[in-house]
This record gives sequence, C-alpha cells and structure tokens, in this order.
Amino acid sequence: MKRSQKILIYCIGLLIGLQFVPLSERKIDKVPDNQSFSQIEGLDKDQLILLKNACYDCHSYETTYPWYAQVAPVSIWINGHIKGGRQKLNFSTWQQYDSEKQKHKLRESAEEIRDGHMPPKSFAFMHSGAKMTDQQKEALASWLESL
Repeated sequence: MKRSQKILIYCIGLLIGLQFVPLSERKIDKVPDNQSFSQIEGLDKDQLILLKNACYDCHSYETTYPWYAQVAPVSIWINGHIKGGRQKLNFSTWQQYDSEKQKHKLRESAEEIRDGHMPPKSFAFMHSGAKMTDQQKEALASWLESL
C-alpha cells in the first residue's frame, strides 16, 4: 500500500472517530426568564428580532444548531465559537452582570457591530437572518447604547 493511501485511510478514520466526540455544551439548562436580556430590558420587538437573528446563536443559550453542526470537525469549530461568544457576552444570563458591566457590554457590542466584527461574516454568510444592512447595524448599535 502506498504511503499516500495510508495517509488517506488514516485521515478518513480520524474524521469518522471525531464524529463520536461529545459536545456537552449543547446540553444547557434553560435559564429562568427573569435572568434573560429580553425579559429584563423590555425590548422593542423589531430590535429583538434583529438581535436574536444576528447574536443569540452564539451569545445566549437559545442556540439553533444547523444540520452541519452535527458533523465533526465543523461541529468542534462551531462549538468553540459558541463557547467563546457566551464567555464574552451571554444574553441568557444578563441578570448576573452588575449594571456597570451591563452598560459596558452594551457599548462594547455596539462598537463591535459598527466595526463590522459582529456578526462575523462567516456566520452571516450561512444565516440569512443575521445579514444586516448598514442602516440596521447603525440602528441596532444606537439602540444598544441607549439602553
């Protein structure tokens, strides 16, 4: 057997083996509504829809996993992004931040949106609801700063 064939078989075996890596972050208990951002801040419906479409998959426990998030190594990559996003900002546990930290997170979020870092282009490419016009980005950023 040629060396390249052995490498190919090894890589295929590795990809198959990765399918059995458990992703425990998907099994998260629901946070009580009185701790979530949408319940605490009494949000405008249109802004909330935009925020949920563009931000909640990575920045809350209300993640909707697409079919390809079940296939490793993509599942590992996506899970890493979600874990990192929740560590930076989690709308589901909004009540756990003190008021100063909440204000800071809102200002930081507005800045990330204006700078074009959020939502990430790769996420918006795969999720049409996360695509925002420049006007929507500015409106969402301004609204976040006003809270």
